[in-house]
Amino acid sequence: MSVPQYRIQNLGSLLALAWMCTGCFSPAANRGAGGVDPTERARPQAARRAANEAAAAPTPDQEPLVPGTISLQSAIELALSRRPELRAATEEVAALWAETRVAGYRPVPTMGIEAEDFAGSGDLSGYDGAQTTLWLSKTFERGGKRDARRRAAGVELNLARLDIDLLEREIQAQVTGAFHRALSAKAVLDLVVAAEQDARETSNAVRERASAGRASPVEATKYEVALAEGELRRRAAERDWREAQMELARACGTPATDSGSWIEGLDAAPRPVTPPPPLAELQEALAHGPRMRRVELERDRAAAAVASARAARSADVALSVGMRRFEESDDTAALLSVELPLQAIRSSKEQEAAARARQAGVEHTVEATRSALRIELARTREAMSSAFDEITRLEGGLLDDARRVLQSTSTGYRAGRFELIDVLDAQRTDRELRIRHARALAEYHLATARMTALVATPRPPIESARTIDR
Repeated sequence: MSVPQYRIQNLGSLLALAWMCTGCFSPAANRGAGGVDPTERARPQAARRAANEAAAAPTPDQEPLVPGTISLQSAIELALSRRPELRAATEEVAALWAETRVAGYRPVPTMGIEAEDFAGSGDLSGYDGAQTTLWLSKTFERGGKRDARRRAAGVELNLARLDIDLLEREIQAQVTGAFHRALSAKAVLDLVVAAEQDARETSNAVRERASAGRASPVEATKYEVALAEGELRRRAAERDWREAQMELARACGTPATDSGSWIEGLDAAPRPVTPPPPLAELQEALAHGPRMRRVELERDRAAAAVASARAARSADVALSVGMRRFEESDDTAALLSVELPLQAIRSSKEQEAAARARQAGVEHTVEATRSALRIELARTREAMSSAFDEITRLEGGLLDDARRVLQSTSTGYRAGRFELIDVLDAQRTDRELRIRHARALAEYHLATARMTALVATPRPPIESARTIDR
C-alpha cells in the first residue's frame, strides 16, 4: 500500500507551527536591523576592507628583498608583514570572530517524522494499522547560558586581540635589539678597521726608528705582533657583523636559509638619548600597560567560566509538539512532551566548584604576575639608566680626550719623545672606549624598546564583551 497523505489543513497547521518556532531561533534572529550581525556591524568597515584586500594581495614573504641600506622603521615594518607567528595570531582572531557569532545563536529546533506499527505480521503486515507522527522539538536554555556563552566568547576574542598587540610589541623589541646590535657590530668593525690602518701607518715610524738605531729590533717585532693581533681582531669583528646581519634577518622574518647579505648597510640616523623616567612614574604606567591588561582579561576569563558553570546548574527544558495520525481510524491527535534532565544538575555543581577554585588560583597568578612585571620593569630601567650614564660619561669628554692622547702620542713617538708602549696603550684605550660607546648605545636602545613594550598604553579592544553581548 502507498504511504497515506496528511490532510491539507493538518499539514498546514504543523508547518505554521514549525515556522513560528524556528523563525525565532534561526541565525537571522541573532541579527540586527537589515539582517546584519551586531558583532559584524560593530567591526570597523576599514578593518574588514583591509582584511579582504590583504587576502587578495600576494603574500609578503613571496616578495624578493632588494639589497641595500635598511632603517629601523623599515626593519620593523618588514617583520610585522613577514613574521609567521603574527599571521597565525591574526587567523586565530578571525576564527574567534566566527565563534563569537555562533555563541549568540540559540539551540536549533529539531523536526522529525516517525512511523510505527507497520510491516509486521497479521493485521500489522501493511500500513493500514500504522501510526504516523510529525513532531517538532525545541530546547529552551535556562539560567542565562546564552549570555554566559557570549560573554566567554567576547573575553576570548579580546584576549586574542591583545595577544596580537603584545606580539607586535615583542617583535618590535626584538627587531630593535637586533638592529642596534647589528649597528654596534658594524661600528666596532669600522673602528677596528680604522685602528688597523692607523697602526700600519705607525709601523712605518717604528721601522724607521729601528733602522736608525733609535729603537731595538725587538721593538719592531713587538709592533708586528700588535699588527697581527689587530688583524685577528678585524676578522673577529667581521664575523660578528655577519652574525648580526643574520640575526637581524631572522628578526625581520626572512627564511632560515637567508644569510642577511641583503643588509648592505644600516641607516644610523641619530636617535635621542634621554635619562629614564622616575621609577614611580613607570610603575603607574605599568599598571595600565598591555601586560597588566592581559592579566585583567585572565580574571574576566575565570569569571566567565564561573558564570557558565553556574548557568549550567539550571537544567534546560526540551519541549516537543507534534501531530499523530492513526491510519486505521483516520483520526489525528496532538502530542506534547517536556523533558528535564536531572543528572546534569548534580554534575554542574561540581563544575561550578572547579571553576571557582580556578578563579581563586587566577587571583594568585595575578599577584605573581604583577610582582614579576614590577621586577622586570625595575631591571629594564636599571639597564637603561646604566647605559645612559655610560654614554653620558663617554660623550662628556672621555672619547675626545682618548683621541687627543692617541694623536699626541703617535706624533711624539715619531719625534722620539714617547716609547712604543705608550703608543700601544693609547691605541688600546681609544679603541676600547669607542667600542664601549657603540655597545652602550645598543644596550640603551634595547632597554628603551623593552620598557616601551611594558608601559605603553594598550590599544582599546575593537570588540568588547559588552558589545558582543548585544
